[in-house]
Amino acid sequence: MSQTDIRDNNKQLAIEAALSLFREKGVEATTLAEVAAASGLASRSLYRYFGDREGLVSAVAARYWSYMLETVDEIYRFVTEEEVTGYEMLKKMTGSFYEIYIQRRGSMVMLLEIEAFIIRHNVKYSDITSLMTADRSNSPFAYALRRGQEDGTIRSDLDVSCTCLLIRNLVLPLMQRLACTESGGGPSGRELAKSHIEACCAMLLDYVRVR
Repeated sequence: MSQTDIRDNNKQLAIEAALSLFREKGVEATTLAEVAAASGLASRSLYRYFGDREGLVSAVAARYWSYMLETVDEIYRFVTEEEVTGYEMLKKMTGSFYEIYIQRRGSMVMLLEIEAFIIRHNVKYSDITSLMTADRSNSPFAYALRRGQEDGTIRSDLDVSCTCLLIRNLVLPLMQRLACTESGGGPSGRELAKSHIEACCAMLLDYVRVR
């Protein structure tokens, strides 16, 4: 195994250990020493790989966000294989956002806590996005938007990349807020979450469709 492979493997071990500790103790309460002990690595190795705790959290955030986006892409990939308009594809995708929210509610809370740490410690988002290697230009949402522009059901003046970012920046924060405020996951709280998510999706669909 090359030194590069060893380094990449050790970084992965540290990121997985950190993520487990974040779930157990919280991001702010987790120390580099605890991550080193949990991963079986020396503390000095973590400083060499990540620089400091902020660097480690940035690496965890990049990996976790990438994982979430890839998971969502995989869920919606089948929709792009259907013989429907781009608008109908997008409608089907957004129509299942509530189910995604229910399945990933704990992840929404985790992402929000990571974001709070990032803000408190003045970590630049560009430092995190630079660690994310996934190509978002071929996501199911981008495909549906381009398909809709070709078949005349989606506005042709929309920039696909910016619109995908708009969808993510509207829906994800809403889900995070709902996950934190939902009262114990009871029926009334979930009904409220469902109505909010559906209203957000309706506004997005109205924004992109050709009138």
